[in-house]
This record gives sequence, C-alpha cells and structure tokens, in this order.
Amino acid sequence: MRTNSPLSRCLKFLGMFALIALAIGLNANIALAQTGADAASGPNAVFQLEGNTSTDGYVCFGITSTGPIIADAVAPGGGAPTCPSGTNLVTYAVPPTEDWDKIYSGKTVANATTGIVNDLFNSGSDDIYTGGSTKDTNDFGQWLWKNGKPQSKDDFEHGYAAAYARASDGHIIIVAGVDRYDNSGSSTAGFWFVQDPNIGTGVTTPTACTISSGCPFGGNHTDGDFLIISQFTVGGAVSTIQVFTWNGGASGSLNSTPNESGVQCDPRSGSEALCGTVNGGPVLSGGWAFTAKHTAGCNASGTGSGSVTANCMDTGEFLEVGLDLTGLFQGLGKPIPCISRFFAESRSSGTGLSSTLSDFIKPVNFPLCGISDTKTCTGAQIVNGNSVQYFFNGQINNTGIGTLSSVTVADTPGPLPNGDTVSNLVVCEPASTDQSGKNTCNANSVTAQTLTAKGTTGAMTTYNGSFIGDFDSSSIDNVATVSGTTPEGDVLTHSASWLVKGSSGCAPAVVGTLAITKSCSTGTGAVLSGSPLAVQVTYSGTVTNNANVTVSNITITDTPPADASSVSAITIACVSGCTNATNGSLTLAAGGSATYSGTFDTSTCTPVATGRCQFSDSVTASGTGALGAGTLSAPAFTATCLLCPFGSCPTQ
Repeated sequence: MRTNSPLSRCLKFLGMFALIALAIGLNANIALAQTGADAASGPNAVFQLEGNTSTDGYVCFGITSTGPIIADAVAPGGGAPTCPSGTNLVTYAVPPTEDWDKIYSGKTVANATTGIVNDLFNSGSDDIYTGGSTKDTNDFGQWLWKNGKPQSKDDFEHGYAAAYARASDGHIIIVAGVDRYDNSGSSTAGFWFVQDPNIGTGVTTPTACTISSGCPFGGNHTDGDFLIISQFTVGGAVSTIQVFTWNGGASGSLNSTPNESGVQCDPRSGSEALCGTVNGGPVLSGGWAFTAKHTAGCNASGTGSGSVTANCMDTGEFLEVGLDLTGLFQGLGKPIPCISRFFAESRSSGTGLSSTLSDFIKPVNFPLCGISDTKTCTGAQIVNGNSVQYFFNGQINNTGIGTLSSVTVADTPGPLPNGDTVSNLVVCEPASTDQSGKNTCNANSVTAQTLTAKGTTGAMTTYNGSFIGDFDSSSIDNVATVSGTTPEGDVLTHSASWLVKGSSGCAPAVVGTLAITKSCSTGTGAVLSGSPLAVQVTYSGTVTNNANVTVSNITITDTPPADASSVSAITIACVSGCTNATNGSLTLAAGGSATYSGTFDTSTCTPVATGRCQFSDSVTASGTGALGAGTLSAPAFTATCLLCPFGSCPTQ
C-alpha cells in the first residue's frame, strides 16, 4: 500500500480554492451523509465527498490540523482492507453513492448535472472578469468580462455540479467541484447557482471580447440565487465555507452575513449539512484531461502518490463541496428556487464578498426544475370516408427537484396547410386502455394536478386524446404542450410532437377500390336489312365504391366495338351515398353506389350458333380517392350480348 508523505510536506504548496455548491431539500438539518457509517447502510448516501474523483467501494481517510489525508485501502490476499496509521476505513454503498467519474462518463443517476465543463487555462484567450463593479455584491447587470490570462493559482481548468434526490427523505443534495492549473498560492473560489437563464449569455462562443473596457456578462439576479464561497490557506486546511443568498431582483442585494456555514467534509461520519474538502494528496481526474503546471505523480488506482503523471491533480488542485439546502430555505421561509444556470469563479486575493473577481468558468445549463412530456400516436381510423380520427397518448414528467402544481396539457394539431381543419379535439387523463373511450372528454386539457420531484412516487402522470382531421399528411406536426408551476410561481412548459404520418407510421391504410358491373341487350326491331347487320345495343350496370374513403370525380368509360355508331352519353342515377350524378363529376361515399346506362349501334356480330351471333364490349370506372389516396380504378368489366335475328334467344 502506498500512503501519503507527511502532510506538512504534501501541503506545502497547497493553494486556496473556493467552491460553491447548491442543494435543494425539504427538511432542515439533515446531513449530507456523504460516507461512513451512514453510507454503509445505503439509504442516506448520495455522493462520495472524500477528496478524489473515483467511485470507490472503500478508502482510507483522516483529518489533521493541516488538512485531510486520503489513501487507498489495501486488502492483502483478498482479506479485509486495512488503512495506514492516522486514517480510518470508509466503506461506501456502491450504488447508490457515486463520484465525479460517473458524471464524466454519463453513467450517473443524478437528477441534474452540468457534466464536466472545460475552461481555457494558461492562455491569453481565456475569459476573465474585469471592471471595478464586477463583484459578488453587485447585480450581474454590472459585471464585465474580457479575454486575458489569470494568475496560474486562480486559473480554473474544469468545473462541475450535480444534484441528487436522497431516497431516504426526498432531500435534494447538490455537489460541486473545480480543479485548477496551479497550487502555488492562496486563492478563493466560488460557485453561483442562479435562476435567470440569460446569466452569462453575454459571453460569446467562441470567446471574443473586442471592447477594451470589457463586455457585458449578461442576465440579472433573481430572489433566491445562491453563492457559496470557500477560503483556503496556503497550509491546505479548509477554512470556513459560507452560503449567501441574493434578496430581491436586479436592484436587490447579497446578504452581508452568511445564511449558513460549513466545515471540512468528514466521510467517516457524514454529519454535516454543508462541507467542502480539498485533495490531501495527488489524485487522478475522473477521466477528463487535466494538466498541472508542476508535474505530479499519482497512484494508478487514482488515489495517492505514484508514477502516473497524465491527468494527475497535485495536492490542493481539486476541490469539492456538498450542501443540503433544506434547513436553509426552511429558515428563510422561502420556496426553493428553480436553478437554471451554474458557473464557477475565482479571486486573486482577499476573502471578502467585495473582492475583485478573476477567472471564471462560463455559465452552463443546470436545470434543477423542469417538466417534460412525450407523445405517441396509438392508432388512426378513417371516419365517413373523408376524415381521419387520430388517437394519441403520452407521459408528463417532473424532471426536476421541486414539486410542480397546476400541471396541465393542451394539444395543438398543425399548423394546417391548404385550409385543412380539425374537429372533435379532446385530451383526457388518465390514459384509458379502451381506445373507444379516448374521445369522451370535453376539454382540451388534463385536469390540473400536482407532480412530485423526480425520482419520487407521483413524479409522472399520463394523458390521452384524439382529434378528427380532414387530412392524411406526411408533414404536419401534432404538438402536445405541458405546463406546470414551480414553488416560486414560475410557469415551466415543454412540447412534444409526432408526425401525423411519416416517421411515426400513424396513418390509416386506404383499402378497396371501385367495382363495376355491366349487362347489355339488343332492342327488338333493331335488326336492319342488308349485310352486315346493324343492331342497336342497350347496356347498363352499377358502379360501387368498395374503398374506405370517398371517391370523387368518377368517370365511367364504355368501349364499344370499333364500328359502333350513334353512341349515346352515359346516364347516371344515384342509388346510395351518391352526389353530383354526372359522368366525370360523380362522387361516391364509402359503400355508395350508382347505376349507369347508354346505347350504341354496331354491325359487328360473331356467329356462335345457327341463327345466333354475339358481340361484346368493356366498361371501366376511375376516380380520385380522398385523404391523398390517389386514383382508384375499377377493373375493366366486359359484357357479352347475343343477337338472335330469327326469334328470341333461349339462353344468354
């Protein structure tokens, strides 16, 4: 086993960090339960706050007057793990606890996370703060930034944050961390968790500020924004960690005294609601690229001194904190804010709130409150031959940490082209397993209800509905928009859509086509003298729409013998489901039918028996199917007529 060198030497060049962390909870004075006896039993632990980045089953940890000690626990021959003098064995429940390596790999169970946020370092193109008004005590509207190179001890390389719902009590624990380029001096670091989504939008990507006096940072404060700062001495011990809240909006102020104070994290007991820790020896990053100004060597296991130099953070170059904000907000008597953005900052000197700021990690999304929905087409059917009834369902999810009230959903088919319309739009809740019952609701919304925080019972509900449209489109979106109200009264929305046809495959199939029959006869006395014979033929039949859509502009075409003359126009009469009973304009509803008739003269007759001959012709029908079905045609029907000039024909 490799242990750390004497702490006084290991921490000789330890620089100062400050770190902000924010966490949201529901009850006061509950410890982070980051490790130790609490974590061994599992239910209270959420994160490993011990000063390294790897998810461990166990580590050795101790605290001296100059700072923390951490080392790998060794289990010789597969026996019980042992620890060096001055440290104690800390056993984690894995899962549910995890560390920053899980955040980096994306295999985290966190409710919200920033991932590992990169920042330029050791570069004149880095983004840094400037201007005398860029202080934590002033609103963001007064902050300025520019391109520049901070002091190496204040130069951040990465920042990170995550939020967890603790299963034992529903508390939301937020952890945050930062690593820096150089550990050769004192520094102060902090993290802001803010609500305005416009915070930091003035920092362009790629970073470029061409105004010599500095460019606007962007955004404004909202009541309930949080700042946590932590000062460290050159000796390496964690000094007081403090949490401050912003009161009011852009014209408000930061508390002059901390709302809560914390101490060094002690994973052996896990009894603090607010704590922070710096790495008391070299540790490997959680997988992300890291460069130290002064080369250090890490143990290949990730914790302790060794020969691995790649991605090795020297003592005092990594800091992490954790906070349970339950007691904080209960004490303030305020609702828990829905944080949307996160960023880290450093200070070149001084520990006061009014100190000039230095480097910063660009604000990134950190959505602690959120709502989402899904939408799926569950079926479709053709109605009355010219409309489609679509059925849908979906889920509404609380994706954040706070309870959402007044949760509703509304459905919006469209936008609709070409004058298409929608009718009978309904949305119902909860989802019915009986599809026929999905159009029995009266209102286009789910009854307002409450959704609890993500990861708890009641964080999801379902909805369903249907609508009838006079279209069958491959490009029209159908959008379901959900909304919910946060504890502080902000309304969150989210939309989900599916294509009515296209990629969703939700479109009824057009089946069937037109069908036609025909019969014919020769009129008595129509036999003329001479040779060849000239005969008048009368034909008639029925055209039927056997498709499941309306067919319009139906044309019936008869094809008599080549020598036909005196050909009459085709006459059409409705039987059922028929309109515009004129050839070329005929419309038949699904199942509708009409009769037709006509005459022509012909002298073509093929002998088939003594005193008898026959001739034949064909008839077809075609029209345009509704809902984009295209041309529907009846197969050609050929009728045969017998001519019996010496008397009636005994058979046909």
